[in-house]
Amino acid sequence: EMGHRVRALDAIRRASTISNSVELRRESLVALSLPDLRFERELPYGEEFTMRELDPSFQRIALCRSRGPVEIRSVSDDKLLATLPASTNLPAYDCLWSADGRYLAVKRDRINGGWRTDWEFWDIAASRQVVVFRDLPRVAVAFHPRLPRILVGRRTGDLSIWSLEDG
Repeated sequence: EMGHRVRALDAIRRASTISNSVELRRESLVALSLPDLRFERELPYGEEFTMRELDPSFQRIALCRSRGPVEIRSVSDDKLLATLPASTNLPAYDCLWSADGRYLAVKRDRINGGWRTDWEFWDIAASRQVVVFRDLPRVAVAFHPRLPRILVGRRTGDLSIWSLEDG
């Protein structure tokens, strides 16, 4: 049940002001082992955004309104950190963050359903577009898990590996 662990630990905390028994400590350990979720807050990004994606650390969010630029905002205070201009007038519905949050890949759809796409790759810290690939299949890109590299698949079936540091 959502909130069960939090409520149990709160009850144990209040009881510990009265007693510090072995049983109470045992119940604390049992409560800590319970899986739980706690609602923190709702992010205020509604239907006007066609793309909403948190970075791997949940510190920033990438937002886009259809064909517009991508905004990078701080999750904690909604501060605008960067604006990444669109490389084309195509709508953006999806993006991928690199594992370290340094790079962002933005998918812009050429036709309905996103079967043919353009992918923009951005260095977020520098607010700099690294490379754009035009007319790729829908899910034809992947970040390397540790290195600043990407794998790109072409419509011909060819694959290539690109360095995001030097192109």
